[in-house]
Amino acid sequence: PAGAVLRVVRDFSYPLGVGSYNRYPLPLRVFVARVETRADRLEVHADVERIERFAREYRIVTEPLPARLAQKDAVQPVCRYVVLDAGGAVVRAGTAPVTPPGVFAVPLDGLARPLTALVAPAVGGNLTNAHVQAIRVE
Repeated sequence: PAGAVLRVVRDFSYPLGVGSYNRYPLPLRVFVARVETRADRLEVHADVERIERFAREYRIVTEPLPARLAQKDAVQPVCRYVVLDAGGAVVRAGTAPVTPPGVFAVPLDGLARPLTALVAPAVGGNLTNAHVQAIRVE
């Protein structure tokens, strides 16, 4: 008489299950490891963080981007970029997806040099405190 009993049912067809919101308390980051300048593009090599879990413990591990691509069901990172001309005007901006063999390709075709490219790779939509790298292209 002084209590209540509630029947709880978990609907397994609901698309957001256990762990769906982990990206909020443990946001992962992507770091620029190195950049190679090609004739028509910048190739940005990156290191990606991932979480290793054991029971209630976890640790954040940094690994090269190609290793992330091999993981099944892993959220793939993207690289946002802004390209500036010698006067500091924006001449190109966009998002560079991952291309084989696991690099971000920032297109520079048709642009007069010298340029400065600002790249900010991110994973899971986490652009808070993103690692932004400025690259001078001659």
